[in-house]
Amino acid sequence: MRFLGAMCGFGDPVLLERTLKFALSDEVRSQNFFAPVLRISENPYGSRMLWAWIRKNWPLVSEKVGHGNPLLGRVISSLANVCERRDIPDVRGFFSKNPVPGTERTVAQTIERIRIADAMRERMKREFAGPGAGTRGF
Repeated sequence: MRFLGAMCGFGDPVLLERTLKFALSDEVRSQNFFAPVLRISENPYGSRMLWAWIRKNWPLVSEKVGHGNPLLGRVISSLANVCERRDIPDVRGFFSKNPVPGTERTVAQTIERIRIADAMRERMKREFAGPGAGTRGF
């Protein structure tokens, strides 16, 4: 698990994609698959590529983790770290076309977390770009 976690710290999205491909292999147990997804969702170099990768590889991801497995919900919830408000229609549409029984609440909560994080980013931008920005000693 430590080596798998270390593989998620690369700055090169190509290497991160190779890490995710490795995580789908038989070399990684299904119950450990969510760990690299979560770690890469927190990596600023991998965060934007992760949603595209999950969409592209969803049949393999859902097969690896297994429908009905609560860990699939953790994969879905990791999207809150990588998606922005503009991605919400895509997330909603994707899970409408690819429903995962038992994760409806997780999808809704993930969408809400995306909305909250986006609103916070906007508030922070306004606060730091407002009058006197740059004079606060930051």
